[in-house]
Amino acid sequence: MLGHCIHLNPREIAAIAGAQASVAHCPSSNLFLGSGLIKLDQLLKAGIPVGLGSDVAGGPELNMWQVMRAAIDVQKARTAYEPNLRPLRASEAFYLATHGGARALGKANLIGTLDPGKEADLTIVDLAALAPYPHERDLLHELSVQDVVSLCIYHGGPHANLETYVRGKSVYRAPGTTARK
Repeated sequence: MLGHCIHLNPREIAAIAGAQASVAHCPSSNLFLGSGLIKLDQLLKAGIPVGLGSDVAGGPELNMWQVMRAAIDVQKARTAYEPNLRPLRASEAFYLATHGGARALGKANLIGTLDPGKEADLTIVDLAALAPYPHERDLLHELSVQDVVSLCIYHGGPHANLETYVRGKSVYRAPGTTARK
């Protein structure tokens, strides 16, 4: 696994793909350090597994929702000088943080999705805590999956976490939250 991979030329991208290596994309760190904008589309087109990371040694962010948002922002910034580039969708950023990360680690058979038999690290989120208009919380049931993922990416964080599971076992429960079965 290679970290960052900001300034790769086509030959280097081909070499990484040929070696069946993967990339840890740390957008918050790269933005914080001003080191550049990853050519994510080119890495993915070459078949290189890419997962999101926080790299707190070089950046300020541990919140993976914010790391996903930074990944979207990085690709959006590239569209300013690459007009034919399609921005990264929220669902694609979520994929990079979950199944994409598992593939990049070579552990897609064990983690990264909710398929039966896989180890599960989960966070139960209070969707109402993410609603941008608190007086319209009754409309939350009308949200699409894409809407929910976007709300989590743009408003998610510890304030909305109700419960956290690591390998299927509860490790955190917000005060006043009842246990789930």
